[in-house]
Amino acid sequence: MRHSLSFVVCMILLLAVFPVCGLAQPESAAQPQSAPSSNAMVCVKGAVFYRFPVDAGLAPYAEVTVSAWRTGTEEGLGEVKTEADGRFRIELTVPEGGRIDLRVWGAQRIGGTGYYCRGAAEGLLVGGASPASEDGCIEVEIVAECQDRVPHRFR
Repeated sequence: MRHSLSFVVCMILLLAVFPVCGLAQPESAAQPQSAPSSNAMVCVKGAVFYRFPVDAGLAPYAEVTVSAWRTGTEEGLGEVKTEADGRFRIELTVPEGGRIDLRVWGAQRIGGTGYYCRGAAEGLLVGGASPASEDGCIEVEIVAECQDRVPHRFR
């Protein structure tokens, strides 16, 4: 008799506790999360060049990674490698009316000397008054400046 009374008391407590736990969920957990409706798919295309440090001439920067970031943050949005002629095209999902940065950095050997090259296009307005081509892509040209101070890991 003593065991059955304990069993009944435990069952009553369990039945009382489980519904209370279900009601005590945080508000964000109780409501289904929906994707932000203000995000837009954006196409960015263009070309990347690097500047010769000796004579300041420009050359297409082939096979370098172009990274897209949300302006003012370290939130990466995507990346793509340039083609042999330095051209690239990338599609990103970004907040409507937001701004993005495109960054390029890499090592380059010019005339037997190692150079560290980097460049950026910063603050591109998405969905705003940015220059766009006939196919709807934002067009960007990035010029990477090269310095002969190559970090040790590139040597």
